[in-house]
Amino acid sequence: MSAVLNSTDGTKGCVEREDAATSGCHDEFDDNFEPGLFLCRDYVCYEFSFDQYGVKQRLMSLPSKQTDYDLTGQIIWPASHTMCYMILANSHLFNSRRVLELGAGAGLPGLLATRFAKEVVLTDGQEEIIPLLNLNATTYAYTEQRTERGSSTGSPSRSTSSAAPRPPCAVHVLPLQWGYKTAVKAVRPLQPKSFDVVMGSDIVFWPEAIRPLLETIEYFLSANGVAIISYINRCDLVHRQFFDMLADFGFIAEHVCMSTFLPEHFPVSPHAYLLKITRRVGVSPRPKIGKKGSLKQNRSIDGIASYANRQISNSGRHRMGLE
Repeated sequence: MSAVLNSTDGTKGCVEREDAATSGCHDEFDDNFEPGLFLCRDYVCYEFSFDQYGVKQRLMSLPSKQTDYDLTGQIIWPASHTMCYMILANSHLFNSRRVLELGAGAGLPGLLATRFAKEVVLTDGQEEIIPLLNLNATTYAYTEQRTERGSSTGSPSRSTSSAAPRPPCAVHVLPLQWGYKTAVKAVRPLQPKSFDVVMGSDIVFWPEAIRPLLETIEYFLSANGVAIISYINRCDLVHRQFFDMLADFGFIAEHVCMSTFLPEHFPVSPHAYLLKITRRVGVSPRPKIGKKGSLKQNRSIDGIASYANRQISNSGRHRMGLE
């Protein structure tokens, strides 16, 4: 594993860290290991312009080539851009709503949603990402007063004499491990627990994360709420597993036509998906999130996961909130 270091003269160097098992370190040293010492935090302020909506959004993140191998939340993933355009084109879905973002990473879509929502809760499963998410939330969340508006434009209106302004969006940042009851308790103080919108970008990635992801959505999504998931299909088996489990959880997935709101020359992967997920009418909710045992899978799913695990990089595990 390598770590990028900044020297006093501003140049960068690379230092190699030996594995404890081969360097002769004693086991007790593992208890005192601080992963933060090896994180690259050379964050850069980026400004994302959504010209057709007259909106600009700033945040701090790493250039893609600098992210740590298992901290993918430090960069902006392609599906996040699609999610941002989805938010701007459908602002009526977010107006005065409670919004939960899963696997937020640097938090680009969630920050954009603060222009419309009543409350936005940004979460990520990797605690080392939380300081970055906190920095972006406190510095770049939309803090001006807004007035209610429809979906025809993406930029929130300034207050006028004919419409009472709404207060700025309440923004919270929390670590959230998917599928674990102890982690879900961290969000419970934010009452009510249900959210009108649950969203995530590039979070359908690791086979072991599909079930806890859907358990988390099922737990937090309100009865009439909508989950919006944007992702790139990087493994057909994981993709099929996700859709099979959607049905098992009593969800209905609607494919959203991205060409209706993306800019004309916006680069879209042929493997890109944007889904609106709702509860199937008349289907009883599944049992609530359990402990680690909730990750049990049947044999067919185990086979899919075993095969997919050999095809997908380990870089997705920590972003999905799996240990």
